[in-house]
Amino acid sequence: MPCSVVCGAVLPRYELIIGHGHYSPKTPEAISDHHWRGMAFACMSAGFPPRHCPSQEIEMFGLTSLGIVHTAISLVAVAAGVMAFFRYKEILDRTTLGKVYVVTTIVTCLTGFGIFQHGGFGKPHALGIVTLLVLLLAAVAGRTRLLGRASPYVETVSYSATFLFHLIPAITETSTRLPLGAPLLANAEAPELKMVTGVLFVLFFIGATLQARRLHSRNAALAGALVAPAL
Repeated sequence: MPCSVVCGAVLPRYELIIGHGHYSPKTPEAISDHHWRGMAFACMSAGFPPRHCPSQEIEMFGLTSLGIVHTAISLVAVAAGVMAFFRYKEILDRTTLGKVYVVTTIVTCLTGFGIFQHGGFGKPHALGIVTLLVLLLAAVAGRTRLLGRASPYVETVSYSATFLFHLIPAITETSTRLPLGAPLLANAEAPELKMVTGVLFVLFFIGATLQARRLHSRNAALAGALVAPAL
């Protein structure tokens, strides 16, 4: 089966021509990223080598090399965060899981600053800066007493907030890239994504409230234990 048939099935609006072993659209209009990904995937699935397929999008799921590294590190951070929540009910940098989470989250933010697939500086980069600032706030709250009695609460809730900041781009990128060639959502501005983000924030506030109540109960128990011997 010729590649023009395979690719044409994925992107019927564009008639493809052969040009020195490569395929390009006859029309000059820009083709969306997910259509390029679908064309490249269909072409390579049919057995054509990458050099003979649409050349604008042959990276894995439309990710650059830096994007692949960024995604892999972020998955490690999310996994460490999930394990910390299950084991300790919170993320703290004094535990091994917490240290892994903090380091991989920082690296995720830093590598994200070099990704500009959607243009120049945008929302993902702003979220990376916010994440780093919240991590700094959590570290200050956990290692100093600048915030007084609020320190443990600020530390715990701040780390939980950075986990939320992982989930937002993760869901956005997954839903706008997969399934390959026909993603669930057209772009990051889809109304469905805004709804999902709203649900995530509600879950975060519920979780943060439960964490604060748990910390309050623990502090009250410790205070009671200190008072008991004096009596």
